[in-house]
Amino acid sequence: MTDSSDSDSASARVAFLRGLRAVRQLRPDPLPESVLHDILEVARWSGSAGNRQPWEFVVVRDRDMLRRLSAIDGANAGHLATAAAGIAIAIHPEFPTSTRMTKAV
Repeated sequence: MTDSSDSDSASARVAFLRGLRAVRQLRPDPLPESVLHDILEVARWSGSAGNRQPWEFVVVRDRDMLRRLSAIDGANAGHLATAAAGIAIAIHPEFPTSTRMTKAV
């Protein structure tokens, strides 16, 4: 049996997610440091298999670099040209310990 408050809370979350829209026309206004911190904090807590979190986040605020990144062929990142900041995710390749090649010295 589910509690009605749990059901209401789940319904509210589903309604919120259904209402999200991808914005591709961004304002160049400076992004407050506290907002960027909150975004990175949420990203940092994102789950991964085995909680390995094999990534690093790179914040890009340099206007010229954002324009250059927006022009990368096939990246579908034209919106970065007008963004106040961009966050690149660098993924580390994962090599399970059991398949690593070790060299005897």
